[in-house]
Amino acid sequence: MLTVVLSILFGVAAFISGAVILQSAALGLRYWKAISAQMERERISSRPARVTRAPLGARSPVRRIVRQQAINREPAPLFAV
Repeated sequence: MLTVVLSILFGVAAFISGAVILQSAALGLRYWKAISAQMERERISSRPARVTRAPLGARSPVRRIVRQQAINREPAPLFAV
């Protein structure tokens, strides 16, 4: 009879300790995920902004400026004297 009571008590104690271990593991996993997400946000925010490319066929601003300068420029003389 005593062994049955002791085995039940030890079983309950083992169940409770297992539940506590699982609970702390879940809490640690949640904490680790929160820290890694925060580190990822900081890494992304500290990264320089990406330069987005213009769609194909669109003129780049540099080409547009050079083209406008070429239009505004006076034509070169045909014969230099």
